[in-house]
Amino acid sequence: MKITIDKPLHFQGQGRRGYQEDRFKIADSGRYVIVCDGMGGHGNGDIAAQTVCCALAAYFETKPPENQIISTKYFDRAVHYAYGELDKNVPDPDALINMGTTMTCVYFGDNGALVAHTGDSRIFQIRPKYYSAYNYKTALQLETKDHSLVQQLVDQGKIKPEDAKKHPKRNIITKCMTANSNRDMPEYDSKAVIEGDYFFLCSDGVLENITTEILCVVLHQNITDEEKIQKLLKYCDNKTSDNFTAVLVHVTEGYLSPIDVSQKKTEPQPTNTSTYNTKKTKDLLKKISDYLEKFVKK
Repeated sequence: MKITIDKPLHFQGQGRRGYQEDRFKIADSGRYVIVCDGMGGHGNGDIAAQTVCCALAAYFETKPPENQIISTKYFDRAVHYAYGELDKNVPDPDALINMGTTMTCVYFGDNGALVAHTGDSRIFQIRPKYYSAYNYKTALQLETKDHSLVQQLVDQGKIKPEDAKKHPKRNIITKCMTANSNRDMPEYDSKAVIEGDYFFLCSDGVLENITTEILCVVLHQNITDEEKIQKLLKYCDNKTSDNFTAVLVHVTEGYLSPIDVSQKKTEPQPTNTSTYNTKKTKDLLKKISDYLEKFVKK
């Protein structure tokens, strides 16, 4: 790699849920980090999150990008592979409570860092050396925008950003990876990476108590990374209702240019060869969201 990173740190908790549906994957090489938040309940969400995490990692390890030049085209192929594995592992494609997951990933290629996300798990890129006590946002290089109903309402000016956390429909997401359904592809981004940058990937449970400002303030403090991750954990531990998972990556040396993702061309989606009734799964995401809104209280 053209950058050096410290060993990524992480924390994970179950919150007040009866089961853990978050999953994460950290490459031994440091090339990539993945965080997924499963959905669907009753064990299906954890299967989805585990399947996508493992499938993406398997693709990255067995079919790495040529000369470690990462691109959206390459990542699309990895996502289609993960969808294929997801389709194979679905317990009951006709069930209302089908399995799905969000997906966040940062892949450090020799040409840049590619940020990919689907759903309401989030990725931050923080540059503490640019932090200002008068405006913490000077340290914020990148924050992914959730694929959710409340984010759409914020974008449309119908609700204020500060009202999104308490909105009754905050659990409805508009994009995720689900089995035997239309294949939502990730949204991509990329910024320049310099020495001292941090990447923070997390499920939405973390965001119940950690704001962008808190994240910038903690990462700016003159303490060790282990102390920083422990401070962030304290904001969630015994306070968060949802599952919560976070991974912190610290770039200690080097520089990467941003990758141009503006001309992304999504590869044709493979034909769905499932023998199941596709009409029943066409609106799977909406059904899952409706189920979550009705029965799951975050």
